Amino acid sequence: MSQEGSAPAGRAVRREPRGRRLDIQGLRAVAVLAVVVEHVSGWPRGGFVGVDVFFVLSGFLITGLLVREHSRTGRISMRGFYLRRVKRLMPSALAVLVVTLAAVAGLLSTNRLISSAVDAGWSAVFLANWHEAAQGTDYFAADGPISPFRHFWSLSVEEQFYLVWPLVVLLVAAISARRLRGVLAAVLVVVCAASFVWAVVQTADAPVLAYYSTLTRAWELGAGALLAVTIGVWRAAPPAVGTVLSWLGLLVIVASMAMIDEAWGFPGPWAVVPVAATLAVLAGGSVPGARSPVVLTNRVAGYIGDISYSLYLWHFPALVVIRSIAPESTAAVYIAASSLAVVCHHLVEKPAMTASWSLRDRPRRGDRPRTPGRGREQRVAAVGALAVVAAAVVALAADNVRPLPAPPVIAAGATGASGAPGSSGTGAAGGAGEGDGPAGGAGGVDEAGGTPAVGPAGTALREQVAAALATTTWPELDPPVDGVVPGGANLPCGDITRLAPVERCTFGPADASTTVMLVGDSTAAHQLDAFVALAEAPDSDLRVVGRVGFACSFVDLAWDTDDTADCADYRAATLEAVEATKPDVVVVQNTYEPMPLADAGRDATVAELADGLARYLDRIEPHVGQVVHLSPPPPGASVRECYRPGGSPVDCITRVGGPWLERAAAIGEVVAARDQPWIDARDFTCLENVCPAFVGDSVVKIDYVHYSGPFAVDMAPALGESLAAAGVTGFGEAP
Repeated sequence: MSQEGSAPAGRAVRREPRGRRLDIQGLRAVAVLAVVVEHVSGWPRGGFVGVDVFFVLSGFLITGLLVREHSRTGRISMRGFYLRRVKRLMPSALAVLVVTLAAVAGLLSTNRLISSAVDAGWSAVFLANWHEAAQGTDYFAADGPISPFRHFWSLSVEEQFYLVWPLVVLLVAAISARRLRGVLAAVLVVVCAASFVWAVVQTADAPVLAYYSTLTRAWELGAGALLAVTIGVWRAAPPAVGTVLSWLGLLVIVASMAMIDEAWGFPGPWAVVPVAATLAVLAGGSVPGARSPVVLTNRVAGYIGDISYSLYLWHFPALVVIRSIAPESTAAVYIAASSLAVVCHHLVEKPAMTASWSLRDRPRRGDRPRTPGRGREQRVAAVGALAVVAAAVVALAADNVRPLPAPPVIAAGATGASGAPGSSGTGAAGGAGEGDGPAGGAGGVDEAGGTPAVGPAGTALREQVAAALATTTWPELDPPVDGVVPGGANLPCGDITRLAPVERCTFGPADASTTVMLVGDSTAAHQLDAFVALAEAPDSDLRVVGRVGFACSFVDLAWDTDDTADCADYRAATLEAVEATKPDVVVVQNTYEPMPLADAGRDATVAELADGLARYLDRIEPHVGQVVHLSPPPPGASVRECYRPGGSPVDCITRVGGPWLERAAAIGEVVAARDQPWIDARDFTCLENVCPAFVGDSVVKIDYVHYSGPFAVDMAPALGESLAAAGVTGFGEAP
């Protein structure tokens, strides 16, 4: 997102006095506004293509600088180039990293601070894109805590380009100085073609890695560089051609922002649309006498272009921190981001660019000339900075002294969380109900809840849920709520890329009379510790086998994930294990979250989900004694997101939503038709569809949907009672 450089001389009215092309400043404005508005407001849905515009601009400007320097001086100063890069980028970036970490430390949890500090480290050395790719962070995902530095990935791609490309130019100049532009053009054609082909291939095979990879983005920067070395071709074009190209390119950029979304293959092949459109604007603006769109060349667009780097840097930390405190805030994010950007541009970015970073270049006291207006400009910016800080202090103070939110009102005497599918007051474990379905219910979902507990452990757990919902201050939890909430001890059983043997994920007495196999996706993997606790209890007669797979539900549908092939292998191995083991009980647990279908460009419908489960049930039923269904926990706020020092656990309370209920109802119909028990996770975590973030002294989930390891163990006795009450073999008699 460089601000340096300009295209070769063109029409004077298209340039500021310092030589910058106004249309390029306007492109920066369009790009950064699209990114910011898409992040904050969710529209335009393709606002993320603003990053692709920046990539092309960077390649164009940096290459133009290098080639013109060589043409002018016969050499390229690597020291000068990298010093300019450091002066241009590092001060503002470091300011954002430091201030954001301070805000996270003061306003959010210790866990968020630790993860943010790690992300800041990768961002500071401009390797954030590879860090995000290694973490498997989906840029478009909204689930779980979001790093305030996620947006540094694109800056990292650019910095890696800045590190390598000048050396390539220098090498070519040393070999063929007289034909520098022609040889560079040939090199760029090869690089761009190879990178684009790789982008298309990797987007299909590993979309998350493809999105962040420098290798799949190099062609975008290379395209801008290619235009820079061939820019002389456009100088001979008629002005009308330049005008048409500029307008057409701008319209295509805007259209791509409105139409492209995460379902399109990105960056390969569809990034070619905004890339080509940006090239058109740049080429058109290089034609002498061409008229650039006024939307790009007006003063407002010019100023937004000036602060675009600072605005890009600040908008995402402002969004993440403010939304962590006030999830519905939108205006506050825009105000904070724009204010911080203006202040940073005038007090950090511009002074760093004009300052001498070399002692030998620094003038002696009294020798430095005064720049007209600079002192006034900095005073105005300083006042603005103080105003922003004062407003932030007042807002935080007001927030910290506000009354703590009241806990939700639960009907007097309510002792349960939910009904079994279709019951209007029957527990997940059954009991006499009005219908005849799984576990004593019928084939729908009781949306109101109100299930009675089925035993002493269940009763005690319900009391802890009620107490948690009534609490307005955070208790002492183990581990602390602001620490790292651990997942289950047996999560390696869910790694489908290294499928564990059955023996590694088998628990309980070898001579147990009942074998229980747990199958499903990551929700089942985080549930496994509860079954292990039951199997390893002193009086246990259970042998538990875990056949669980991350991002790989036990349904006959192919998900569009990075591990699609591994998932197919896992499912085949699981079906074979069921047929070979012939367990007494198979417990099925899958997510109720929307999942993307492979090669469909959409999520699976509820009907497809139910049909996919039914097909697998048809496969396993002849080989098992009994099939039991355990719902996943309803999704809710991640404690890593909603917790903050001085806050209340009420901030983390969530309500069961319609999508979860809809999928539960669809699964309930499949279950009811087969007369199989269905155990409702709400019986262990909610009252009347209201769910706290902690129960007893344990955080319930590590994120928005997966049980923490400690809570999975805590819920084991109540789960055992529910299974026994449902008549499941091996769990004893009903309480």
